[in-house]
Amino acid sequence: MADIGVDPDSPIDLKLKNVTVATLLDRVLAKVSDPDSPAGWAIEDGILIISSNEVLNLNTVLEIYDIRDLIFEVPTFDNAPQFNLQSAIQQGSGGGGGG
Repeated sequence: MADIGVDPDSPIDLKLKNVTVATLLDRVLAKVSDPDSPAGWAIEDGILIISSNEVLNLNTVLEIYDIRDLIFEVPTFDNAPQFNLQSAIQQGSGGGGGG
């Protein structure tokens, strides 16, 4: 952290309530780091890593997935039949059945 200008002994004054750990880390790092070389955080193998965004980006992995088989064009039904649900309900309420 000293490499990016963060003094580990510098006090931080924040008033936060009911925030996630992610929000807390973002706010603390925004307070202590230089805007020109901001500090960031990441979780790697279950370990919290705090470093410069530049160093964290070195460990970024780009993965591309082929999702063409998941995409399809929904057809437009121009000639769909019309249904009168009200008359179907009235016709169906005439009696019970069973046996």
